[in-house]
Amino acid sequence: GESTILSLDDVYSPVAALLETGERTDDQSVTSDQASTVEVDVQLCQLGVSLVDDEPTPRELLFIHVGDIQLGYKQNLTEDKEEINFRVGQLQGICQLPERVDGSMLENKRQHKAGVLRKELPAVILANHGEKDANFLDI
Repeated sequence: GESTILSLDDVYSPVAALLETGERTDDQSVTSDQASTVEVDVQLCQLGVSLVDDEPTPRELLFIHVGDIQLGYKQNLTEDKEEINFRVGQLQGICQLPERVDGSMLENKRQHKAGVLRKELPAVILANHGEKDANFLDI
């Protein structure tokens, strides 16, 4: 499928309109609170990071997946106040070493070995997510 890495929306700003036109109209009046507030909101659907060893041959060691990431920053210069929000909906760490297996591979190995159970090391070494649409991390 297609996914968006970063999206910047053109939002009407009374301060930007004033700077562009040099004029202030009734619908573009700027209050001191609006002129002294800075807000940044970054939302990422998914982020993946791989740890790769290149000796002796390149191979992936660990993959970290982070989903539903929100980072917000708000600064009010008039009140000398800053606010930072950080939220994460999902986090998963997967060991990519050859001796690690995921759930589907584990079932296939057990069936293939005619019921002989061996202690397998799971590939997923870290997993967390919020209930339904809730974030598991909200700072």
